[in-house]
Amino acid sequence: MAFDVILDGDNKQRINLSNFALNIIYDDMLAFGNKQFTNFINTVISNFKYESDASISFALEKEKQKLEDIFESFDKHQKDKIIEKLLDYKKQELTEKFSSYEKFKSCPVRLWKETVEYLTDSFSDCKEERYYKGKIGNYLKAIIEDYASKSFRERELIYFFDRVKTINTAIKEKRGLALKTSGGTFFFIYPYKIVSDQMLMYNYLIGYSQKEDEDIKRPITLRISRLSDIKLRGTNKSLKDEEIAALEDSANKKGVQFLGSEERDVVVKLTENGKRRYINQLHLRPECIEIRNGDEYVFRCTPAQAEFYFVKFGKDALIKEPLSLRDRMLQIYKDACDMYESL
Repeated sequence: MAFDVILDGDNKQRINLSNFALNIIYDDMLAFGNKQFTNFINTVISNFKYESDASISFALEKEKQKLEDIFESFDKHQKDKIIEKLLDYKKQELTEKFSSYEKFKSCPVRLWKETVEYLTDSFSDCKEERYYKGKIGNYLKAIIEDYASKSFRERELIYFFDRVKTINTAIKEKRGLALKTSGGTFFFIYPYKIVSDQMLMYNYLIGYSQKEDEDIKRPITLRISRLSDIKLRGTNKSLKDEEIAALEDSANKKGVQFLGSEERDVVVKLTENGKRRYINQLHLRPECIEIRNGDEYVFRCTPAQAEFYFVKFGKDALIKEPLSLRDRMLQIYKDACDMYESL
């Protein structure tokens, strides 16, 4: 049953969160562009309440369905006894897990109306009161702590649930998408799927973009968190098999972040420290295809990937080719020097 609690007129609720969860929340607020703590907490609760293991009743129902499938061939009486025992163990495990979190800081949150209705309405499908001793704050804390325990990639999908749902609807119904990025750029997209990068850090929409006055489709990749607006558009926007194959091939060769860019040879002179950093820093590391004279490394990658990877090397990596990338790196460092000198 729902919680038998009456909140005050402002729907205020205090949630005592661990130091770990608070740090994750503050980091994600910056990463996802949400400056309001209350808004962020409500978004996570709204998007995650049905999928979080903190909603123990739903977690047990999903576990029961999984066990029913596993023991389908068993005698019914025997199957029921086994499942009952396993569900009792699962319930104890989840109850102990969500009652063991550290209490660090009590945070006041004004709950959204829809959240209050979910928690307290007698017709709600919320059934968590029995597991949290009738305390709403304990239940909401468990949801947020569960969210904080996920990887960044998983949290990104939770926070942008509505965005992801719209994209998946477009893919399923073979519809186009009108998108606007946080930088203000507009795209019309033939979506293919949402994928993560090779390091499983971020989520990307890959597909093809097309300008209104052109027939040409161009491969495109967009970070889910970098979108600011997304709408369903048109029907019968399915991709051809050869277009899908080209996307898959490009994503495998270049990485999903750079599938819309052309690869070329990038020549970089590395110091001894630069060589060590290249060995140790795996994220976005380009593929080395040749080493000349011991310190000139030739990479086959997009200029964008080389820029993202080597810009943090500073004096330990000198871009020699292409000249356009060398000039761009020079300007990046020059602008940084100018800023420091102006202090």
